[in-house]
Amino acid sequence: MGQRELALKIARCTDVATARADVSHSCHKLVNLQPNPDDYQLPEPWFGNLEGAEVLFIASNPSINPTIGPLAEVYPRANWSDADIVEWVVRRVDQSWDEVPVTFRRPPHKDFVVRCENGDYRNDGAKPFSPQPSWNGVHKRAIELLGANAAPDRNYALTEVVHCKSKAAAGVHEALSHCGGRWMDEIVKCAKNVRMIVLLGSHARNWAIDRFQLASSFAGPVDLGGRNVAVSSSFVATFHGYRSIPVCALPHPTSQAKGGTLFQSRFGAEATVVLRDIAMGLIPAPPDTKALHQLLAG
Repeated sequence: MGQRELALKIARCTDVATARADVSHSCHKLVNLQPNPDDYQLPEPWFGNLEGAEVLFIASNPSINPTIGPLAEVYPRANWSDADIVEWVVRRVDQSWDEVPVTFRRPPHKDFVVRCENGDYRNDGAKPFSPQPSWNGVHKRAIELLGANAAPDRNYALTEVVHCKSKAAAGVHEALSHCGGRWMDEIVKCAKNVRMIVLLGSHARNWAIDRFQLASSFAGPVDLGGRNVAVSSSFVATFHGYRSIPVCALPHPTSQAKGGTLFQSRFGAEATVVLRDIAMGLIPAPPDTKALHQLLAG
């Protein structure tokens, strides 16, 4: 399945209508956080250039933008055409588009502000013209792995285990296994150039523990930074039966986690260099977890 077909399938996920009416469905709580089906903010497939991504970040789920009226984000709803939905997803940060949905290196705007219904570019919150915090935080981590040329329209992407929107991750725990199981392998399959996956936050970690049958220590709190943290927070995962990809985990960029949230502060300089070299293709990706840990441990 190509990325355009996948983008539409996720955005038009048939589970939304089913889960809305079925109290036993794992997504029931999540989809009913938006009670009006006609104004439902559709599931968000990903952010960035999935097909060109060398690094794929995986977080928990996207947040509902509550603003209504002229300053509401231009975001796909059920009444959008299929063609418009696909165009919005795959070109969301393509700055060659006059009405690009999200800015990046587009003066005079700050990076990572969204297009509003009235044509303005801004975000919700106390600082509406500042970068959206999660995207800005992910970009800083992408720079650590890919250097100054890291760009969401070119070489990295962000997706979530759960694609429907909520606030404060409400309903995410219940939907993790179902949504992640339905879409994640297809997303990784479309990300043909990905050399590294980065999990962001506890929900993404917990999904990985269940999905890849990891030891519970992978999710444990680690206070001391350095190579030991890098080893305890990494493994090599096999997706769709044949592709092995190094995976490491960080706290969510907006968290106040002890030990920091950047690679350098959490894993130390030496381990970060190893991860950078893998992400940039300067050294071969290790074939299994043991080989990855040997590289990170030095």
